[in-house]
Amino acid sequence: MRNKLIQLQGLLAQGLVGRENAIRVALLGLIAGENTLFIGPPGTAKSMIARRVSEAINPEGQHDYFEYLLTKFSTPEELFGPLSLTALKQDQFKRNTTGYLPTVKVAFLDEIFKASSSILNSLLTILNERKFHNGNASEIIPLQSLIAASNELPKGQPELAALYDRFLLRYFIDYLESSQRESLFDLEVLSPLLPENQLSLSDLTLIIRRAKQVTFPAEIQQVIQQIWKEHQEIFKENADEHLSDRRFVKVINLLRFSAATNERQHTDLSDVMLLKDCLWNDDANAGKVGEIVRGVLQRFDRIVTLETTYHEPILITPTVNQTPATNVLKGYRGSGTADDPFLIEGLDQLIGLQHPNIGQKGYYFKQTVEINCSQVTSWPKIIFCGHYNGNGQLIWTTEKYVQLFDKVKNSTFLDLEIKGLIFSELIEDSLVNHLKSDRTITWKAINSSLSMCTSR
Repeated sequence: MRNKLIQLQGLLAQGLVGRENAIRVALLGLIAGENTLFIGPPGTAKSMIARRVSEAINPEGQHDYFEYLLTKFSTPEELFGPLSLTALKQDQFKRNTTGYLPTVKVAFLDEIFKASSSILNSLLTILNERKFHNGNASEIIPLQSLIAASNELPKGQPELAALYDRFLLRYFIDYLESSQRESLFDLEVLSPLLPENQLSLSDLTLIIRRAKQVTFPAEIQQVIQQIWKEHQEIFKENADEHLSDRRFVKVINLLRFSAATNERQHTDLSDVMLLKDCLWNDDANAGKVGEIVRGVLQRFDRIVTLETTYHEPILITPTVNQTPATNVLKGYRGSGTADDPFLIEGLDQLIGLQHPNIGQKGYYFKQTVEINCSQVTSWPKIIFCGHYNGNGQLIWTTEKYVQLFDKVKNSTFLDLEIKGLIFSELIEDSLVNHLKSDRTITWKAINSSLSMCTSR
């Protein structure tokens, strides 16, 4: 199941440059039955992400997706369906909901905080209890997850506080960095997911059953309690940053699913990193919450030994690129996929990673020989985004370079040995496994896993 989820993440992210993390957040929310809120300016692919994530579940004949842009003039009929004329003739107030929000598995509501009071009351029970009050009947609805978006948060609007609290996962989406815009010239063509790549209802049932069996070791309970305590202490004078008991229960549920999707029966420290996207209300405090979570994790962190086995939560599993390169890269053998990686056969291929169209496209690479970098007088700045199998080979130098990579992001590295080089100044949203170094591996790691690694 874990391999299927990793592959699914990669397929969902195809053609969505720089949106891999947003895909992971929404996908985990979908699997866990939680709601996700995207915050960001117009034109940042929020609705496209929601549409792609909605394809993750095979509807198996059911209505699968509903999307709507809310305005202050939107009416309940637009979301929940028109009134039934037949029912009105019988003095019954009932809506025909087929094809509307109460009958779908995944929904996307843009500008969610512009919902009118007549819509708001129904949304609250839909989001929290998965129930829709249709006339005098309370109907259980099939909604698995509601993804919402807004250009701004509901500050100074207490009437929207209950609605805002229903969104466990909150994620910022901003415009692309200049280095990422280059990829927009060569976007992959989006195509619908095939049924074999989607999650079936039986897949979801299996994950739910496994999540219920996940336990919390005493140490993880202590970590979560400490994060909660420090959050309350730091924001005790800020009424906007309260943490409800409902949010605590939902966080515990989310961590269970994080462990279950990685085929673990116990939660671990990596799962707790998810709290950075769950424990803030004011966007100005998101950075402080991240510091609280990382600070507590650092105090509880342990040195990973070679005997330790470690699995990363799908939230920060790097995206898998299964698509072959459209053109053969000059100077490289292979096609850049997991089955046919580009081969690093010498110094020229290694240095070639400095080019964004080579080292930042999510390709797979495999080193086949030992590489001596001593002859290079000025080592290039390399930002890497992809998958690198060191194949047990060595990269070394006798010169005093600062680091092999300036930045490693959304990547996987495994089975590599380096000497005389710092591996990377920054490791972000990445997995590094079986790396041996005679120097410091990195100065800073964000939302990443370094497992079975050794350094001086």
